[in-house]
Amino acid sequence: MPVMPINRHSVKVPNEIFLADPEFHKSSNVDILIGAEYFFDLLLMGKSRAPNQTAVLQETVFGWIFSGRHNSPQFSKQQAQAKNKVACNLMKFHDLPILWELREESSTKLRSDEEQAAESHFLQSTKRLGSGRDENSDLQTQYIDCVEGYLGEGHMSLFSNQEASRPGYYHPHHAVIKEDSLTTKTRVVFDGSAKTSTGVSLNDMFMIGPTIQDDLFSIVTRFRSHPVVITADIQQMYRQIRVTDNDRFYQKVLWRKNQDEPIKTYSLNTVTFADDEKDAFPEATKILKRDFYVDDLQTGAKTINEARQLRDELIRLLQKGGFNLRKWASNKPELSQDLSSETSNKYMSLEPSDTIKALGIHWGPKSDSMLYSVNLSDSNDRATKRSILSQCSKLFDPLGLIDPVIVVGKIIIQQLWKHQVGWDDQVPPEVHEMWLEYKKQLPLLNTVRYQRCIVLNSSIDSQLHGFCDASEKAYGACLYLRSTDNRGNHHCELIRSKSRVASLKTMTLPKLELCAAALLVQLFNSTIRSLQIDFSKKVFCSDSTVALNWINSPPHMLLTFVTNRVSEIQATTKPTDWRHVPTLDNPADCISRGQGPHDFLNNTLWTHGPQWLSCHENNWPQFDFKLSEVPEKRSPKTVVSFTITQAGINILIKYSNFKKLQRVIAYCVRFIRNLKIRVKTPRQMGPLLPNELNSASRIILKWTQYEVFSSEIRALSKGKQVDQKSSLFRLNPFLDDGLIRVGGRLDRAPIPESQKHPIILPKNHHVTKLIIRVELLKKLHAGTNATLYGVRETYH
Repeated sequence: MPVMPINRHSVKVPNEIFLADPEFHKSSNVDILIGAEYFFDLLLMGKSRAPNQTAVLQETVFGWIFSGRHNSPQFSKQQAQAKNKVACNLMKFHDLPILWELREESSTKLRSDEEQAAESHFLQSTKRLGSGRDENSDLQTQYIDCVEGYLGEGHMSLFSNQEASRPGYYHPHHAVIKEDSLTTKTRVVFDGSAKTSTGVSLNDMFMIGPTIQDDLFSIVTRFRSHPVVITADIQQMYRQIRVTDNDRFYQKVLWRKNQDEPIKTYSLNTVTFADDEKDAFPEATKILKRDFYVDDLQTGAKTINEARQLRDELIRLLQKGGFNLRKWASNKPELSQDLSSETSNKYMSLEPSDTIKALGIHWGPKSDSMLYSVNLSDSNDRATKRSILSQCSKLFDPLGLIDPVIVVGKIIIQQLWKHQVGWDDQVPPEVHEMWLEYKKQLPLLNTVRYQRCIVLNSSIDSQLHGFCDASEKAYGACLYLRSTDNRGNHHCELIRSKSRVASLKTMTLPKLELCAAALLVQLFNSTIRSLQIDFSKKVFCSDSTVALNWINSPPHMLLTFVTNRVSEIQATTKPTDWRHVPTLDNPADCISRGQGPHDFLNNTLWTHGPQWLSCHENNWPQFDFKLSEVPEKRSPKTVVSFTITQAGINILIKYSNFKKLQRVIAYCVRFIRNLKIRVKTPRQMGPLLPNELNSASRIILKWTQYEVFSSEIRALSKGKQVDQKSSLFRLNPFLDDGLIRVGGRLDRAPIPESQKHPIILPKNHHVTKLIIRVELLKKLHAGTNATLYGVRETYH
């Protein structure tokens, strides 16, 4: 099914072939999906490929089908990007089993080519303006008022007949009612994801830019570390950013106030900035980049005066861009009340007694506590996988503060997958009983309260303590902040936690314990980046002696699964940071086993950790464990260690003939290979084969590059860019199987790979001169271009 219509005449289909879908070139809706288990039963022997086409004609029981990639001449660059984007989205689509899959998590944020292009386009095409920036009659009135507000404020304007006839995109729009909103109850939402007659929406055509704000978890975690906090949001943020005239044709809307008026075509003039002012507002600029999530602000400071200064600086900075901050709230009432002295109400502040929902978190400024609101359906409809999943998804807990309860819902969902229950089938009796008991207790979570600030006032010392645990059902980790004030008082508070349901694939408990330890390290890394706190001590605890022995072992002595996770753990923490703790003193045990809301409310261990953490360190119990032999260890016979000293690769300059150097290296590689192979495998003898010579050439090229570009290779191997002072920086280099190649935008060009991304050779190097000499002898008097072509074709 093509994402876009393709030119039927560009596809050469023999007349004698009967097509299963004669209109295969048209983009339309999918009628039916056939399971993969039937796919190969439908295929027949016939297959044909037209000349100069990458797609194929495949015979099936339904007739012949057209399949593969087709580059239609009518595709523009933007259409091709949209097509690839849709295909990519389908490939990345995942189902709920991701909740229990074992996967590696990376903290490295690498920007794709599309993200870089999107950011570049934004910087080049935007500029600061001088200003800086239906049956329900009530609903109808509010809807009209909202749209007329767009017109009155210049955010929407009428197109002339000539402008309206230009190609573009029409946005469907509808009302969204938010009863708990303190400002606008009814809002008009414009849908850029609606598909057109081509099967593609406006959103499909957009480049996806990089994420430039901090993630929600980091912002909320940091929000809990400030003694004094303030929150606000930007009024009509998207409507303060004006689009260019050329782009307005892709923001068309149809509108009339009542049925007596003709329908007219309008354009949205605004989209449905900090570096400019960073010198004048340095602190506010930093907060604007760090503590905003879209249009919501959550930030703070150590004192009221610092918070007030930050608030006023943010107001002035955002006014420069035409943005207005409003709905102010703070745990210190004076920070929101002294805004009332303004002549207008544009700095609207909230009552301290109001409960605020910001970034999905309910926060009471007066009590300075975080709470939960659970509103589940009271319907007596039968429980199905669809309804259970829908109600479980309403439990939003970004910091994992109620993870012991959340993990029970994950386990129930996993059981439904394990029983292969359909979306609307009746669930098995044992799961149904478990769900009803769980659902009945969930409203108890409305009484849960957490102290917002996790640090003692006048704190002089902070420590981070982590716990991890696993069971056959689930595994998880939790982090606690232990702070000490100038009077010697100690206080321990839960920061955040994370849970995973155990994989459906059978796995030993020690391996799951190790997965929990790796999860704790991931949680630790993300938390450290979020909190602006210097910790005097970091302690990690587990009740698994096997996992602790693995963590204290050299990774190369262990088998692959264990090696990968131990390496990850040791990359951030030291084995001496890890301690053994009894299960009764391990709060992560609450996650691994799960708890119903009733048991969770009576859990004194979870919120503040083990009691001894709030005591002086001299009173901490000593939980020692002995290092011993562990499972999943490599046999000593297979362990080989090397000590390599790099003192220059002199062999490269020993020969004055490249072919001789190539053959010497090839024979050396063959000799080493013959020493390693077992008796059952035949040894290589006789003349050198082409693949051996090619392999030797690659080795020579790698050594040559390493001699000159060692720092560039180290940077690229870590996923970083080369230094801007490097001679290779302008070539956009990348590593391909250990070799540095020229980057660029020729990926889809119809030219050989060696011309798209040629290997980089250092000038004036002995090997480079040998290679050029060989090609000059091949193509005597052929010129520079022919010589370069020969080099690229031979050494690609």
